[in-house]
Amino acid sequence: GCLAVRLEPADALAADDVAWLAAPPAAAPVWRIGPENRELDRALEAVFPGRVRRVDYAAAAVGWGLFVYDRVVPAQRPPGPCLLLAPAGDLAGVFTVGAEAEAVRERRFPGAADPLVVHAHLDVARIHRARPIRFAAGVPAESLLVASGGAPLVARVGGGSFPLVVVAFDTAWRGETGDSDWAQLPGFPIFFANLARAGGGGGGGGGGAHAGAACFRRGEAVALP
Repeated sequence: GCLAVRLEPADALAADDVAWLAAPPAAAPVWRIGPENRELDRALEAVFPGRVRRVDYAAAAVGWGLFVYDRVVPAQRPPGPCLLLAPAGDLAGVFTVGAEAEAVRERRFPGAADPLVVHAHLDVARIHRARPIRFAAGVPAESLLVASGGAPLVARVGGGSFPLVVVAFDTAWRGETGDSDWAQLPGFPIFFANLARAGGGGGGGGGGAHAGAACFRRGEAVALP
């Protein structure tokens, strides 16, 4: 958008009677859908201050912004960037989820250099079990970031205009019933900052706050052309 300031009534020098300022697009909201999860809420608020909206399942069917589903799954793929944490069921046309969580006995990191998981501490988080996820034919994982055997633990899914990221385990530590302690580590909010940099949760759509803009963390070196 553009903000215009006009001097009225005009004076003798008309050239400076109007000034313009290019206004950046509004920051995209972050829709948080799912049960209570204090660790997730803290991480989201740290990365997207003032932009997180807790909504129920039905209200999340429309809108724009970043969609974060925690232990629930949408009826269909959302219209914008989407993160699915421990999906409780299948996502039509994208993947199916096994009925029972399976023990995670070993981990592989085929996408260790992917910007989405850099500094996210997924290599040191305790991950005890995960729901087996199988992608539908024709919708392969664009990037298998963390895996247990051949099953994805964290994956970015292709086949859409916006990023869709799937985490196959519960991120909150719940004692003996918990899947992982990832949400207690400093890398957990860093993961959401990485997601924002990848285009999930910027302003004005899926491409970040400004087309061609970049996002940097405090203390990170910036190279200027």
